Amino acid sequence: MAYSMGSQNNPVAEGYGNTLRHRSMAANQGERLLLVYATLVNQLMQAQGYMERHMWAAKGETVGRCLDIFTCLQSSLDHDRGGAIAGNLDELYRYCMLRLLQASRSNDPAIIAEIVTLVKTLKSAWDEIV
Repeated sequence: MAYSMGSQNNPVAEGYGNTLRHRSMAANQGERLLLVYATLVNQLMQAQGYMERHMWAAKGETVGRCLDIFTCLQSSLDHDRGGAIAGNLDELYRYCMLRLLQASRSNDPAIIAEIVTLVKTLKSAWDEIV
C-alpha cells in the first residue's frame, strides 16, 4: 500500500471536524483514504460553487482547505513501500495543487471540475480495492 495514514496526529481528521475524526479512528487505512477523497471532492465542489457565485472569501478559504488535504495526502505517501505508485500519486497530487491554484487565480470553475474528475477517479479505484 502506498499510504501510511495513522489515526493519531492526522491533520485532515483534526482539521475537518469531529465526525471525520471519529469515523477515521474506527476505519482501516483504505477506508480512511476513501473518507479523505470524499471530503476533498466535497470541498472542491464547494469551492467551485463559491467561485460561480462570486463568493471570493469563502472560495479562498475552501481552496486553502483543499490544498491542505492534498498536502496531507502527499505527506502520507510511503515512497519506500509504495514505489512507483507512490511516486505517481505524488506527481498527481502536485498537479492537482498547481491546477487548483490556477483555478483560484483565474476564477475558472472548469479547472476545478477537472480536479474533481481526477479525485473521483482515484476514489473509484480505491472503492474497488477496499
